[in-house]
Amino acid sequence: MAGGAIVVEMPQLFTAPGRIRRIAIALLIALALALAWVGLDPLGSLSGPITSVKLGDFPAFYSLAAIAAGSEPHRLYDFALQREIQNQIWPQLQGALLPGIYPPYVALLARPLVWLGPTWGHVVWGALQLLFLILTARAITRINSSLAKYSVEILAGLLLCAPVLLGVFGGQLIAASMFIYALCFIYQGRRDLRGEIIFGSLIGLWFFKPHYALIMLMLPVIQWRVRVVATTALVATILYLLGSLVLGLDWIATWCDALTRFTPMNIIPNARQMTGLLGAVKGMPDQANSPLAWAALALTTALLLRLAFAARQSLSKPIGLPKFLPLFGVTVVLATPQANFYDLGLVLVAILAISLSSPPGLANRHR
Repeated sequence: MAGGAIVVEMPQLFTAPGRIRRIAIALLIALALALAWVGLDPLGSLSGPITSVKLGDFPAFYSLAAIAAGSEPHRLYDFALQREIQNQIWPQLQGALLPGIYPPYVALLARPLVWLGPTWGHVVWGALQLLFLILTARAITRINSSLAKYSVEILAGLLLCAPVLLGVFGGQLIAASMFIYALCFIYQGRRDLRGEIIFGSLIGLWFFKPHYALIMLMLPVIQWRVRVVATTALVATILYLLGSLVLGLDWIATWCDALTRFTPMNIIPNARQMTGLLGAVKGMPDQANSPLAWAALALTTALLLRLAFAARQSLSKPIGLPKFLPLFGVTVVLATPQANFYDLGLVLVAILAISLSSPPGLANRHR
């Protein structure tokens, strides 16, 4: 205390940069060795019940790509055909199915996996997700100047978080979503033509997870940023046309029908790892139309309305980071019915983006 002022110092989470960096590198090396052991399985002991540790959801993407590249692309969402392809390539699945339900343009863009074959395709797919995570760590250092020198530490922290680790090496696209989300933090504040085109393109590219893109689109729509919305619409149109190459111009109806068949297949067995309020409740026995389900629906609606209000608030505060962006990650994790535990990676991006930020006046606050 000096002259009646209380000096409040922000927590120093990185007090010994050199030591922390060495620990982070050591942890990354240990993780790489562990993953190599699981992948190579020299003792042949990682099979049967824990096949998912090695394959993750990659078979779902591979079967989609194989059908899109084959002679019957109209059977893209034929789950019996997906099961046949997956079990023919990976007999250790023992008749199980990992259903693929991503939009048809994802299947089209994943066709190179088939050319590489299941083994190298899996390696390249995992390497691509890891690259997205590395780029996410780099992007976070641009968002938050307090973390500018800690990209290696951030990468280690993200990988050592179980939802992110299992999402990245489990064949999910969470790392790509985290990267796009981090870039949205960087480009949402740009009002020049190039910045708005990039921001709109990011939202458009996010339509591999349409609910993510639609929720993020709330921000430029409510802000009435025409160039951002127009760019998003252009990218979405291109993706729609790519999807039509697989399933025809009416593919959206086919995809929605597949979603209705997929939802009970996904929610019930995966209820224990759902983070979405509606998905978690509907996965419980006899709770689909219970008061608990209605309460989850009310909370979901409240979260989405709060997010829309945050976007509306940003109109009066055009400078600085709108509350919408950090709230977006939390809303997606809690308010989307199919949100899974690995989607928590989005919350980590939001936390790192705003962490260690000192609000004005905190360092010299008077009683």
